[in-house]
Amino acid sequence: MTSRVKKITSIIEVLRNAILNTVPDYEQDERAMGYLEALQDLEEKLSG
Repeated sequence: MTSRVKKITSIIEVLRNAILNTVPDYEQDERAMGYLEALQDLEEKLSG
């Protein structure tokens, strides 16, 4: 994994934690779940 990919992965983790820690009932929030899914997709593309 390159340095750039590691940095992007770290940013993804920060964004994911921000959503999980600030959105009450994020599982019921369609927008939050969309963001989480997009972050997961991006992370998979970076690792694959």
